[in-house]
Amino acid sequence: MRLLALASVISLLSAAAPVLAEEGSTIATIREGLRGHLKDATSAEIRVTKDVGHQVVASKVGKPQVGRVICAQVNAKNGYGAYIGERPFMFILRDDGQLSIWERTGMYADDVPVYEARCGA
Repeated sequence: MRLLALASVISLLSAAAPVLAEEGSTIATIREGLRGHLKDATSAEIRVTKDVGHQVVASKVGKPQVGRVICAQVNAKNGYGAYIGERPFMFILRDDGQLSIWERTGMYADDVPVYEARCGA
């Protein structure tokens, strides 16, 4: 009986492991992409709010992007070493292996509905 219970627990843990590994690699990919976007990307606290899934994202500027869409809040340190507070982002892990970063603050007005349709207001 104990052996059966142990086997069940091991089975559950092994089934959950790929999900955790994928989540970790997604955050690592986002963190790497933020290196050129933030003053101190190593301090970035990334809180995924929504995994929208695989989509085509058509911007008013540039060509449509195809990939996995992740909505997140990012908090990072500024040049003075203080955290600036969470800011909304949308990340597209594109099928071509690149990462697109959409920061809600400062985006083109025409792209706001594109962002809000996936990540909310």
